[in-house]
Amino acid sequence: MTRHKVILAFGSNTADRRMKVSQALQFCSCHIDIEKTSPAVETEPVGLESPMFVNQMARGATTLSLDELTAFTKYVEESLGRKRPTLSNEIHIDIDIMLYDGKKLHENDWQKNYITTLIKHL
Repeated sequence: MTRHKVILAFGSNTADRRMKVSQALQFCSCHIDIEKTSPAVETEPVGLESPMFVNQMARGATTLSLDELTAFTKYVEESLGRKRPTLSNEIHIDIDIMLYDGKKLHENDWQKNYITTLIKHL
């Protein structure tokens, strides 16, 4: 089975944001062999008015295709309370696949301060 190298970014701005990020990481470990995680850090919201976020990144490997991984991360988000579309600025959990087999995704996010800071820990 082919193993794909991935980097994921996690974020939440709810009252229990540290727990939500931790739960998402644990949930993702069902299909991703997590090799390393960055520290979880509080960050200012970007592009919306909301409470502080907690952001964290993880590096690992998976046998899931990119489409399967995308579907799985959306399932994790929904399982942890994410609603689409949302009428509020409350983000229970956001999971972005930042890198899949060396291919950068979410190109604009790579310039965000918290991404450039957290990626150094992976």
